[in-house]
Amino acid sequence: LIVVDGVPSGQSAQTNMDGFYSIKPLTPGNYDVEAQYLGYANLMQRGVVVKNDQTTYIDFPMTAAEDVLEDVIIIDYKVPLIDPGETSSKQTVLAEDIKDLATRDIASIAATTAGVYQADEEGGINVRGGRGDAVVYYVDGIRITGSPNIPINSVEQIDIITGGVPARYGDATSGVINVTTKGARETFSGGIEARSSLDIWRDDLVNMNFSGPLLRNKATGKPVVGFFFAGEYRRRLDPNPSAIDMYKVKDDLFADLQNTPLFIDSLGNIQVRAETLTFDNLEVNRIKRNTTSNTATGSARFDFNLSQNMFLAVGGNFNYSLGRGWIEEYSLLNPENNPQTRTYNYKGFARFTHNLGKRNTGMEGEEQNNSIFQNAFYQVQFDYEKLNVLTEDDSHQDRYFDYGYIGEFQTAQAPSVAYQSGFTGPNGESWDLYVQNGFTDTAVTFNPSSVNERGANYTSQWFYYMDSMGTSVTDLNQVQSGLALINGERAEIPYSLWYNTGRQYNGYFTSEIDQFRGQITGSFDIVKRGSDTRNKHAISFGAEFQQQSTRSFTVSPLSLWDIARLQANSHIQSLDESNPYVLVDGERVYYQDGNFPDLYFQDTIYFDRLVDTDAQSVFDQRLRERIGAADNEFIDVFALPLETFSLDLFSPDELLNSGSPVVQWQGYDAYGNRFNEPWKFEDFWKKRDAEGNYLRPIGAYRPTYGAFFIEDKFQLKDLTFRLGLRIDRYDLNQAVLRDPLIVEGFQSVGDVNYLYNVSNYANAADVPESERTYITHPGNISSDYVIYVDDALNPTTVTGYRNGDVWYNAEGIELADGNAIALQTGGTPQPFLTDTLGIKDPGFDPNSTFDDYDPEYVFMPRLQFSFNITDKALFFAHYDVLTQGPQARIGGTNSLIQRATGSPLNYYFLEEFGGSPIANPAIRPETTVDFQVGFKQKLTNSSAFTISAYFKEFRNQVQIKQLNNAYPQTYFSYANIDFGNTKGFDFVYDLRRTRNFKASASYTLQFAEGSGSDDQTQLQVVANTGINFRTVSPLDYDARHLMNLVLDYRFADGRNYNGPVSKRGKQILSNAGLNIRVNANSGTPYTQIENPIATRQIGGQRVTTAGYINGSRIGWNFRVDLKLDKSFTIKFKQKDDAEGPVKSMYFNAYVMAQNVLGTLNVRNVYRYTGSATEDGWLQSPEAQTVINSSVSPDSYRDLYSASVNRPGNFTLPRRIFLGLSMNF
Repeated sequence: LIVVDGVPSGQSAQTNMDGFYSIKPLTPGNYDVEAQYLGYANLMQRGVVVKNDQTTYIDFPMTAAEDVLEDVIIIDYKVPLIDPGETSSKQTVLAEDIKDLATRDIASIAATTAGVYQADEEGGINVRGGRGDAVVYYVDGIRITGSPNIPINSVEQIDIITGGVPARYGDATSGVINVTTKGARETFSGGIEARSSLDIWRDDLVNMNFSGPLLRNKATGKPVVGFFFAGEYRRRLDPNPSAIDMYKVKDDLFADLQNTPLFIDSLGNIQVRAETLTFDNLEVNRIKRNTTSNTATGSARFDFNLSQNMFLAVGGNFNYSLGRGWIEEYSLLNPENNPQTRTYNYKGFARFTHNLGKRNTGMEGEEQNNSIFQNAFYQVQFDYEKLNVLTEDDSHQDRYFDYGYIGEFQTAQAPSVAYQSGFTGPNGESWDLYVQNGFTDTAVTFNPSSVNERGANYTSQWFYYMDSMGTSVTDLNQVQSGLALINGERAEIPYSLWYNTGRQYNGYFTSEIDQFRGQITGSFDIVKRGSDTRNKHAISFGAEFQQQSTRSFTVSPLSLWDIARLQANSHIQSLDESNPYVLVDGERVYYQDGNFPDLYFQDTIYFDRLVDTDAQSVFDQRLRERIGAADNEFIDVFALPLETFSLDLFSPDELLNSGSPVVQWQGYDAYGNRFNEPWKFEDFWKKRDAEGNYLRPIGAYRPTYGAFFIEDKFQLKDLTFRLGLRIDRYDLNQAVLRDPLIVEGFQSVGDVNYLYNVSNYANAADVPESERTYITHPGNISSDYVIYVDDALNPTTVTGYRNGDVWYNAEGIELADGNAIALQTGGTPQPFLTDTLGIKDPGFDPNSTFDDYDPEYVFMPRLQFSFNITDKALFFAHYDVLTQGPQARIGGTNSLIQRATGSPLNYYFLEEFGGSPIANPAIRPETTVDFQVGFKQKLTNSSAFTISAYFKEFRNQVQIKQLNNAYPQTYFSYANIDFGNTKGFDFVYDLRRTRNFKASASYTLQFAEGSGSDDQTQLQVVANTGINFRTVSPLDYDARHLMNLVLDYRFADGRNYNGPVSKRGKQILSNAGLNIRVNANSGTPYTQIENPIATRQIGGQRVTTAGYINGSRIGWNFRVDLKLDKSFTIKFKQKDDAEGPVKSMYFNAYVMAQNVLGTLNVRNVYRYTGSATEDGWLQSPEAQTVINSSVSPDSYRDLYSASVNRPGNFTLPRRIFLGLSMNF
């Protein structure tokens, strides 16, 4: 009989003749379980822990009723040290343990598990040498995007699975973190907590939770509908505080610097004042300015008991955050322009559970269920998740032209003329006179704007200096060549070290992910009649389908001013020489008017601007319509009011800017409107608006994921087996290149057996015999091989063949690569193309170049077993195959970088994008093969020791790849070419509560190595050498030694109290405790370099590696966190109910300290020196030339030294929190 909060839940079972029973399904959590038998006293085990995917065994030693006085004997349940059904490497952290830890971060809680590496508090984790994005999180069965952000007081338990992953979990190759939230309670309860930090960084938090019944059954009094709600608000002045001193310009000087950023030096040259700053002008600063973060999270759940056999749970959680990103280069001179990021993420689910067949309720008169099929049930769940991220300047938001607006620039123009002999008139006249040859700018006036006041100050001061020196400002080129700014520009970067005052953030990014998922799971037991029900087959199975929709919209707003200036007046760049005019008494007299005067050498003829409508841009046309300008009227773009401009003045092609996109979109249109219309890949080349302009639609990225699993868990005496199979189906649901090395339509060996001039014939069958050059292919060349020829469109001979990445010469001999074939045709191999239309040509048919993605099916056996040697020893082992589809990576502006999103832009602008990696829509799933064997020994009645050895092999991991000898050019993309492995040993000691003390300790020795630590590892190597190296080296997160220790010393209360007592008998330390967490690791590897470089200078420099990749190591890291708390109870009765029950309120006060010893742990070092504080540049001979050529050598040294002082090189500082909670 299951009892929750003192009330029978209705879930129960009747034993068989041998006393065996089974109750399922149960939601993970704590239960009281009561056994009843006629003639025996009822026995209740209190606080039974039910975990996810794990059977809890409870035996009841019954006592005859006449031998005891109590009606019900109550004993406290103790989680067994040796669980005979344990087959996974899993740690379960319960709610009562979570509240004692000195952290509220789920990833940090997971990092207390053996084999889990975390560089610092609230950072990402790596499980047993896997990549960070290979860890998947589930919350209430919902697979979520990113890390879970839910109130920690809503968590019932957290399962950290590092090995032996059950078949029900998929799409993860490293670890699974499964979070179960609390459900409704049988009685009403609630609580509130407030916490604040006692340091300058301010971290304030308040949360509350409520739970209880909403509706009860009038007949039985049992809850029919219950609820649980938790909410939390957190405000942090500095979310990621620095453990070391930083610098800022002194306040008075900084305000003056913002207003007057320029000065005139002793030689009369205008200079940037920031290039004169020294340490005398700076002061120590410990707070990252303008990085305040506000976060609100919530979790809710409603439980419906529809009947004795049917249950419905509906719930979800949300997270809203608003904060400023910290740009390190902004921190000294420009913190006010840190970008703002707003994130909201919410998830919802509905789960229906139906227990099938007749239930053994244990009620009198009920027949025993002797069917071989027992405990059958199924669950149906639907869930939905939405994630939206928006990064922008908080002042300008989506007013894109505001970002780069400095002010109004009025430019005066006049005709430019030159004397010309023999100028030919419209009717053949020959004149010797002055002739207009164009227009010239004569004067520029500036009216500053307050939209970007700090940036406008540069231009205002520069114009002031020009005026004071008597220098005329004639054109915008003159303004640009100085230190002034025009619209769309930002200030010079002092010594390329620190972004200067008034530098506007050049980015607007929004992304939206919608995920829909449906899942059905079921389970039943097969029990042979008359057998021990523990020796049963527990069959579980399920299927799921998930579709994700990802959209993004990105604007580089400053560049809008550049293309506006470029596109305006594009059709009036020439002069209309067919109708000259002269000025007579200030009036224009045109040649074609018929009264043109006689001309003499001192006369001047002029021309109007020639209107070429074919050259007119869409922007220019729409702008003239908006402001009412004539077609031949020159528009001074920078003189127009700011409100004139908007994004829809441009056509989509103009925003794409010939391969240097100012705007990029997917799932939106070119103007940021959500695009929901049915979309085909070819629409990018075909769809036009009413004016005939290409719309360039790009639909949302909509991959689908499906899976089926079946698993059998059974026992054979002391052996427990868990045998499963999971089948995953990945469909990226998009177009892929027919061949990744050819971005055109091409012909294979089987398509044609002769060569011909493709320019003359659309179809090979139309080629006359006289123009065919027949060829004979070598015998080892198959029909699907690609043919390479001497000219892609007009071939005369075959130069080679290719099958995938394997190249052959014309004789069919295999080559090491395609370089030899490329050399025959000027450096680029020439595939035999199907037509002359390139990817940018009107009429291009994408179906000749692209195919649909071919879904991937992956079969993953999951084999796990354990051998209960004795009741004090357990041997366990598992073999798993895990796969994971392509994951998004977080970019520098919190943008989601989808490595598998096949945007048409990537191929349309391949030649322009060639130097940057493009997504690969044909990426396959990554795979991990996992082996483990282990032994667990009970040492005492309260302690056990576990040792295990594991080996993980990583296959098909994603990495940057240069596709050499591609057509029309070599380019970078992603491919499944990385591999690696991890070998390790885990040693775990578990001491259960012994009197006041509880402890857990783990030590992991592991060796994680591979060809790449993430998908960008090889980028610089490949870019510099053109070679896709596949060398094995330690991975970036290969901390060889990982140590975790959690100590908890706690006093109970009442009869179990054993602490000091006051003279009046008061239990001074009742319900007081101290929890200490110690984390240590041996440091991670890095690659040393031979030459000192200016590492802090904006813009990369080429380096030379010293020794092996990741051949050096950072020193040990050591961190201690603690939490000291004391609980106390206040009991009371309501005034109007003196005879009523006593009510209680429970309070808990605590002090929590993270990194309590203030250890200055090093996370990163400079690769030349191996130091976290010095990179060696300023002392190098190469630097002296740079220093001595600076405006102020002392300033360069000091500003560079300040920039080398990087907070990110160290872990977080000591943090101390004070909190108080109340529950009832």
